[in-house]
Amino acid sequence: MPQSFRKSWIYPMSAVIMGLLWACNPVRQETPVPRSWQTAKLEVFEPPEILEDLSRWLPDNAEVRFFKAMTEKDAGERRRQLQLALNGDADSPVILAALSREWADAGDWEKAMAYADLALQADPGNALLDLWRARTALGAGKLPEARLLFFGEKSFTHCDSYRNFLENRFLSAMTDAGRFNPYSLTEAQGLFARIPWPDWEGDLEILREVFLDSLGEHPYDIRLRAPEAALRLVWSGISLRQQSLQASGILWDGLDDRALGYAMEVKGWAFLKEFGKAFGRRRLSEMADMQGTRALREADAVLTEAALASRRGMAVEYLDAFAAWSRDRDMTVQMAISRAHGLKLWRHAQRRYSSGLPFEQ
Repeated sequence: MPQSFRKSWIYPMSAVIMGLLWACNPVRQETPVPRSWQTAKLEVFEPPEILEDLSRWLPDNAEVRFFKAMTEKDAGERRRQLQLALNGDADSPVILAALSREWADAGDWEKAMAYADLALQADPGNALLDLWRARTALGAGKLPEARLLFFGEKSFTHCDSYRNFLENRFLSAMTDAGRFNPYSLTEAQGLFARIPWPDWEGDLEILREVFLDSLGEHPYDIRLRAPEAALRLVWSGISLRQQSLQASGILWDGLDDRALGYAMEVKGWAFLKEFGKAFGRRRLSEMADMQGTRALREADAVLTEAALASRRGMAVEYLDAFAAWSRDRDMTVQMAISRAHGLKLWRHAQRRYSSGLPFEQ
């Protein structure tokens, strides 16, 4: 068969086949709401709680179990649910880190250390996990072990709070469970806002506690290692800020990570300033002071502008629209969904959803 002939029929046929696969793939279609929902009045509409619904459809989904655990008010039940989530994904640094913090809150620092170690094995080099692991060592009274975490070759670019990952996984779970529609997106936004995210910023004093608060006791020279650790904190913060700009804005706008990134940079420079004074390194102290002042000014300007943009953003517009529609006594769920198709946030989510790529990408 001539090559020109093969091209003349193979390429069009391939296009037809790809088109059929695209049209027949249910994952790429918006999920219609049940008929019983369509005529319900939006003002009094109370659908099944989204996490309960996802749990029924996806009983073994680790991320759904994680979200279900984190919405529990009782600490013991929260730990139990997190352990169940871990059974579904034993190598999840997200779940392992959450369990570590839960045991730290319960005062069991040994268990907190054990889970932090497992989290670092699952995600080696994550600067935020390193800081938390050092915090658990201090909590357990193991200062030398906390210091060792800052030694050796460390990446300056790997810093992940996992929020973007969790947003992507939750949206994927919604599609898998047949709950991806404009109304359910409002439920997902509300759920994401209720999650008690880790206080990573509270861990940033760790450098001072590890290297400066006990200078008279340190068993070895820390003149080289402490500045290296501080610079890693600075560059990790910069990396986190850059990654936060990739947030989709569907459930999360990245603003929290941007603020944390600046806090890491400011804390790193503040430590270097204090370290320089403690060891008589005036130039280092002055340089760190200058850089810290610059970072503070930049953070104030950038975060103020970002906060204003967030308040005017797609997510706020979306929730405000549903709030306004719910005050209309004649508005049904289906009418609201039809109107939501014209909102920026839904079109943005639909573009990502219809691209044929997993949300993770």
